[in-house]
Amino acid sequence: MGPGAFVVRFLIAVLALGVFTLATLTGLGWMALETPRRRAVTDFAAATDSASLARGRVLATAGCSCHGNSEGTLSGSPQPLFDDLPLGTLWAPNLTPGGSLGRYSNGELARAIREGLDANGRPLALMPSRLFREMSDADLAATLGFLRAQPAVAHRVPARHLGPLHYLLVSTRVLPSPVQPRIAGHVSGPMPQPDPGYGRYMSRILRCVECHGDDLEGGRAGRFRAEPGPELVLAAHEGSYQAFARAVREGVGSDGRRLQPHVVPWCFYSLLGDDELRAIYEFIRAS
Repeated sequence: MGPGAFVVRFLIAVLALGVFTLATLTGLGWMALETPRRRAVTDFAAATDSASLARGRVLATAGCSCHGNSEGTLSGSPQPLFDDLPLGTLWAPNLTPGGSLGRYSNGELARAIREGLDANGRPLALMPSRLFREMSDADLAATLGFLRAQPAVAHRVPARHLGPLHYLLVSTRVLPSPVQPRIAGHVSGPMPQPDPGYGRYMSRILRCVECHGDDLEGGRAGRFRAEPGPELVLAAHEGSYQAFARAVREGVGSDGRRLQPHVVPWCFYSLLGDDELRAIYEFIRAS
């Protein structure tokens, strides 16, 4: 066998190995996202008192913004979160009693939020359960209570159809797995007060860290985020709390310019009170 034939065979072997590896990783990703988990559902009670429902409205509006629309309801995304051949198609479900919510018990809904599994035990693609699993029982009960109390909106969104690239990204951990370990015991949260500990907690359950990074020192651009979230530490050290609150709640930058909603989704954060915002501000300044 001449050297040319050897090179050709070597390249074919390398190509075959590459195809086998990609197929294996894609298959592992498919199993991770499509195989139902046999996991018990823990009973959970939704809050019904007015103070908890008000708290739940704040948490759900800001933390579940992917499910919102221009009318301010959580009736499902008006456009798919993504829709292309290699990734597939995924819509954020309708979270009002007229949609997915009506098919879930409170225990199943709590599991979906904190463990990333639907009512049948199938993983929920892109569900940020790694952040929500830290949510205290009181805040989770408040969130469920608010979701249950919303007016029912009859808005059907298409079923998900994930593509091979999505499975590959999950198996290679480019995208985090939505599935989290089972939560069987009580989950307590920090005391609501304007300090860095409570600010870290709020920055996670409100998903600020998804765009701005775990320490809010700046995020990274990616397939699902064309523009990285800006670094906030320097801005918090140089700017006042009032300027920070105005940017988050009203979408107005320190220079007076309107911030783009896709960069700062201020319309969903307008309900945040001073306790939450001050705590997040102190968390950023402590970084």
